Amino acid sequence: MESRNVQTHRAGHEAFNRRDFDAVVKEYAERISWIDQARGITFRTPQEFRDSFLQGWIEASSDCQVTDARYTEAGDTVIARFTCRGTHDGPLGPFPATGKEWTLPLCEMWHFDVDGRVVGGEIYGQGSSREVAAIAPMFLGVRVVLAKSFARIHRANLINWGIVPLVFDDPAAWDGIERDDRLLFDGLRSSLVAGARVTVVNTRSKASFTASCVMTPRERDLLLAGGILAHTKAAKA
Repeated sequence: MESRNVQTHRAGHEAFNRRDFDAVVKEYAERISWIDQARGITFRTPQEFRDSFLQGWIEASSDCQVTDARYTEAGDTVIARFTCRGTHDGPLGPFPATGKEWTLPLCEMWHFDVDGRVVGGEIYGQGSSREVAAIAPMFLGVRVVLAKSFARIHRANLINWGIVPLVFDDPAAWDGIERDDRLLFDGLRSSLVAGARVTVVNTRSKASFTASCVMTPRERDLLLAGGILAHTKAAKA
């Protein structure tokens, strides 16, 4: 049987789908901290969240629906993974309507107090190509990305979704890799734990080289846990 907090989160999505925004925030506390991670915006009151965040979705896509939602309880947090679907029939920031159908995988957290009131939340992947650039590989089963360098935000997003961003110690090693080559990352986890270089072996050429992932202690904890969602769940257990 679902807990009260999971029921509240599910009811919020059902209310959104029928456009009853007052019902979405019915169980919200008077003061909240609800973060749209993609845009770096924090909503502080239920009214602000309702009128800006929720209404913004409908203005951009009047038929937008939350579908295929799965809920996981982790202490006083409920994590929801779901897919939003709709038609881009309204303006999205500076972008005019295109009339195209869209599908976007999202992850959302609602944080509850001891009385079951929603005191905050977070949403990841919402409308951000930078977030989707990490989420999509994660859903495809990618666990390591090896590159000559990473943009700061993309690197952070990969770590948040449990994907190891490895950098060539010698960029010239890139030249020895061909399409469809199979690379083995020897002792990857133990190397991450020790903060050591990772040995990479090309099974075609038998050549080996090293790559590194320089991390803060928190980044290491996130990767070893499998990403920020798994880390949060484990911390709340």
